[in-house]
Amino acid sequence: MTKHGSIKEILAASLAIFRKYQWVFLGSTATVLVVRSILNLSDKINIGPIAGFVLLLVASLLDLELQLGYIKLTLKSCQNEIPKFMDLFSCFPLLGKFVVSGAIFLIIAVVYLFLAVLMVGKDVLLNPSMLMIALVPLLLVFVRFVFFPYLMVQKNLGPIASLNASLKLTQHRYFEVLFILAIFLLVNLTGALCLLVGLLFTLPLTSIALTWYYLKISSEPEEIR
Repeated sequence: MTKHGSIKEILAASLAIFRKYQWVFLGSTATVLVVRSILNLSDKINIGPIAGFVLLLVASLLDLELQLGYIKLTLKSCQNEIPKFMDLFSCFPLLGKFVVSGAIFLIIAVVYLFLAVLMVGKDVLLNPSMLMIALVPLLLVFVRFVFFPYLMVQKNLGPIASLNASLKLTQHRYFEVLFILAIFLLVNLTGALCLLVGLLFTLPLTSIALTWYYLKISSEPEEIR
């Protein structure tokens, strides 16, 4: 149960949106999965080091753009706008800001992890329980910054502004967001177990649900967040 309804209610609302635009989301999800498969195979294709690097770079940038485009699809569908397949490829102008934001996010995560390892001890890798404790700060960073791509796509915010805005959105709802992300992860793992075909349905469903939740909390007046 969350402040904005139970997980069941959130998924039910998302399912209704998915059914309304199912062919757009099925085609978009299939495209994303194909690109990621190419990305995973790029280092195994024997086409020479230079061509291999170019293929990896292009596939990586395209994958990042598709992440933003997919968010745009879910934002439009949750705001009573008609999403189109080509929206998936409409966020190239945001790619530079997204890469910078991702780099800042990665630096923050590494710093948190480094400090956690210093606190726990240098033998953390030899102790599973200590390793789990050291990874907690990484989880904290991920949850606090999870909405920065949504803010970038919806409001065209810059790297620092989108990261700060995500911090504000998740400031008093860390465990709520963590709970929602954990449930959606389990849903997608279930889809992956169904010969991966299930991901064609679970990925758009959980993506729409997370966007629906984001829009709900971002529409609240700042003083009651």
